[in-house]
Amino acid sequence: MIELTQIERGALQTQPYGWAAIDKLFSPPNAAALADTFPLYHFKTVASYGGEKDYKYEARSLIAMGADTVSHPEELSEIWLAQARDLLSPAYRQAMSSLTKCDLTSAPMEVNVFHYGPGACLGPHPDLEDKIVTHVMYFNHSWNREDGGCLTVLRSANSADVAAEMAEAKLDWVASANPLENFPELNLTPEQRALMDRYKDPTMRELVKDTCLPRQFRHDVFVRGARRMRNDERDAALTRLTVAPVVTAGELQTKIRVPAGMAEVGDPLKNMMAAAMRGPTTIGDLLALEQGRSNPAELVSMLVGTSQCQITMRPGGVQPESANRLNRVLGARVSTIAQPKATGGLASGRLGTGLSTPPLVQFIANRLLRGEREDNADAWIDALSADVVPEKHDTVRSVVHAAIEQRVPILRQLQIVPD
Repeated sequence: MIELTQIERGALQTQPYGWAAIDKLFSPPNAAALADTFPLYHFKTVASYGGEKDYKYEARSLIAMGADTVSHPEELSEIWLAQARDLLSPAYRQAMSSLTKCDLTSAPMEVNVFHYGPGACLGPHPDLEDKIVTHVMYFNHSWNREDGGCLTVLRSANSADVAAEMAEAKLDWVASANPLENFPELNLTPEQRALMDRYKDPTMRELVKDTCLPRQFRHDVFVRGARRMRNDERDAALTRLTVAPVVTAGELQTKIRVPAGMAEVGDPLKNMMAAAMRGPTTIGDLLALEQGRSNPAELVSMLVGTSQCQITMRPGGVQPESANRLNRVLGARVSTIAQPKATGGLASGRLGTGLSTPPLVQFIANRLLRGEREDNADAWIDALSADVVPEKHDTVRSVVHAAIEQRVPILRQLQIVPD
């Protein structure tokens, strides 16, 4: 259950005292099961105020002091029983001894399970003098750092005198996965932006968006152990990104419908977007065309957020044969243009992900990967029209030729199909 090798390989810090942060102590399935079946019963509230430290929380015994049995095992899931057995094992003591350089072979042990609900607290404090080692494990699925509860290593009784914070133990909200949603001026009215500007907390600002926008789902990105970048560091990283067009120059849209209305980009940004349509290029190269007229975050968000470009993870990469095999399988499943118009995808080694495409483009990609050329279009049209009424055949012909003209150049640029 417990990945004891993670403990044994841990690095013990020495300042301001001995401590270590151990990650990946459980496999992902076991970690999820422990969180899902966290104990619910036999807790009691423990509280005290005005002494050496203030504290209030709920606790229940898992293993009583010096005991070799589990407390209230009938109320525990199988995975929590396995966890308790691991804690009682000689191997666990050996791993902890190896990390701490303390002989824990015969030291009495006590294990408690804690729940910190709303209003709970635990003030700055040193451990009891008779404690040799304290091992704290967290079982949260996610963790909003603004809610508190983060284990903090302090140099003194002053809670601001922080030596280290266990940021890796929690998830921080970063941004919306939809780039355009990160620009309030595109989504909110002036009055709504004024309301949002009352708050600095990012999660409260998102709550204002939830209230003001007619969106049923949020597309949030959370990061474990987020380390905030300075603006210049962020801009430097963004300028190194390579983007590739996924629409043709003739399809480029510079008027964007957003919740706040119709947004038309200015001429400098329009020129950079048009240049991006000529092929894979870096954000830095595009910005150099109109120096000082935009910024990396705005340009990336406009190109990617409008689904007219995608970030290219491997600009000089070669399409692997495994991707070709997958794309042939996906395309071979398309037998008629009359199939439901669900969007599918094609694997791209250069993008490092999939390219969103309709079934017709999957069909064309499969034919090109099989060695056929665009001059076989009449045969493709016949195959796709097999169950289409005759009076619609001209429409099929028009749609297929439009797909060849508009989508095949994109597929070739990304090496999804051969030249």
